[in-house]
Amino acid sequence: MEAKFHNYIQVSIDKVKELSFNRNKSEKHVKTLSRSVSKIGVLRTPVIAKTKAVTGMTEYYIIDGQHLIESLKRLSVSKVNAIVVETDSVAEIVDMMGLLNNVQQRWTLMNYVDAYIGMGLHDYFVLKQHSKTNGFSINLSAGILSGCKTWGRGTDSVKQGTFKVSSTDVEELTNNLQELSAITGVNTAKFQSAYVDFFRSHSKTYNHTKFMKKVECNLSLFQNLPHDTQYCYSLFVKLYK
Repeated sequence: MEAKFHNYIQVSIDKVKELSFNRNKSEKHVKTLSRSVSKIGVLRTPVIAKTKAVTGMTEYYIIDGQHLIESLKRLSVSKVNAIVVETDSVAEIVDMMGLLNNVQQRWTLMNYVDAYIGMGLHDYFVLKQHSKTNGFSINLSAGILSGCKTWGRGTDSVKQGTFKVSSTDVEELTNNLQELSAITGVNTAKFQSAYVDFFRSHSKTYNHTKFMKKVECNLSLFQNLPHDTQYCYSLFVKLYK
């Protein structure tokens, strides 16, 4: 395997910008780095993206090392040697941030959503709003909005920057799921994802009124449910027969 190397150049610090989804800086960390740089110099290399993807103009954005850049600004350092990645791919920028930030603190799916919202992708804004409004996890909302029949593919698309709101059954599925959880008192992720799979696999013949009557007559089956997607799915199928 051959490693891919990027440009290692000197960049003017006043030209380096932060993306809206950069994590909040720790004042304690910045002060510690400032003292370290003052004593022994710069021992780390920041990673910067040179891109037109954000504003349409070529600009520099910090991908990794924002605490170092902030400490250098406070010390009135004008330039820094940095690894500069030239890209106009929004997905590549977000992926780099996710990978590099995972070293110290793992990126959650919401971090990816906020990142793509910050890059102007409207579908991700819709995704976040759907999750927040309905009290669903981002994973669940991604599955509902994307129309995926195989659970997990919606989540994959979120990370890859390819997520699109393409489902035509969002309102129906959302309302059904809210009603099911309210009546059974179960709202775990695996229970809800199992219903999404069940609903979509029976969409051509599904009758929600019929299904809910079966549920209401068998509420005892929903007590102490195993935290298992396949078990819940099989239960839905059995009830619907």
